[in-house]
Amino acid sequence: MMDSNRAHILSKLGIKPVEAGLVMKVAYDDNMIITEEQLRIDLDEIRRSIENAHADAFGLSLSVAYPTMESTETLVRIAYQEAYILAINAAVPTKETMKDLIRKAYAEISSLTNCL
Repeated sequence: MMDSNRAHILSKLGIKPVEAGLVMKVAYDDNMIITEEQLRIDLDEIRRSIENAHADAFGLSLSVAYPTMESTETLVRIAYQEAYILAINAAVPTKETMKDLIRKAYAEISSLTNCL
């Protein structure tokens, strides 16, 4: 694009700026004819495709526990949650699990007394 200063100078010289473009109707490459429709690029579709590829790669990195800059925080959070659940189910007393272990024990005792 031309700035207004240059356009003003050109107009004083009697030169009118014009924007021109090229529209390809067909291309020929390696014995293959490519039509105008095949040459069109849908930027929104390309953007969606890249976003979907990123989301798929992120999901894959989480499912195989492959750490990347984007997935490391989530992987650590998942590992913590799984370790916590394992500690609760194995009744391993830690600073983090004590309250829930006591709640779990109380709930089990309550259900046993209700059965009697």
